[in-house]
Amino acid sequence: MDDFASEHEVEIFGRYLLGLSPNHTVKNLYIRAIQATSPTITAGDKKLLRFVLKNNWSIGLVDSGLAFLNPGSELRRRLYTLLAVLESDPEYADHFLTKKRNPIYLIIVVLSGVRAVIKTICGSLLIKIIA
Repeated sequence: MDDFASEHEVEIFGRYLLGLSPNHTVKNLYIRAIQATSPTITAGDKKLLRFVLKNNWSIGLVDSGLAFLNPGSELRRRLYTLLAVLESDPEYADHFLTKKRNPIYLIIVVLSGVRAVIKTICGSLLIKIIA
């Protein structure tokens, strides 16, 4: 794996962030953004990137674990870069705008918080095993 992004990486990260494949414009902008920032990737970051790209199921766990253990990691930097590119594309605007919710939605928010804590613990353990 080289230090620069690939279309496969954008595809995996896009599916994680949006639940669908990003369009060609987003893919190109993301790849150019990663190339422009001249990443210096540590051996541990390379292992994590390689692992999540081969094991798509793990990206949520690894992301959650890194948020706790190493928020400035290369993987999270790349996810935030893609998130910024997606937010700026009009095709995906509805995914990021607020929506009117039913008060019962608060239950979903609380359960999401509980799930986030569990994912952080499991992800932290997974990162310790991988890196």
